[in-house]
Amino acid sequence: MAGRVAADVLAAGMAEARALVAVDMGTPKEGDHGTALLDFLGASPDRDVHLVVYGPAYAEGLSDDQKANRKRFTDLCTRLLDAFVQDR
Repeated sequence: MAGRVAADVLAAGMAEARALVAVDMGTPKEGDHGTALLDFLGASPDRDVHLVVYGPAYAEGLSDDQKANRKRFTDLCTRLLDAFVQDR
């Protein structure tokens, strides 16, 4: 599926992703709960942003801050997906 996300949405998303790199999103206590990834590829590799959330659907044993950070990650993904416009 081909499409686009508006430049302003991408810029805001990149800024939020850069902020999320510095926060603790925690890791669920036990088991393999899957992984959510979000990658922004910059103009050069040193400008790339890579986010990884382990067990994104699980909150057991996480602090309130970790839960809030995971919500920020989920909200960012939702904003980017909602902004996607499919080519016709």
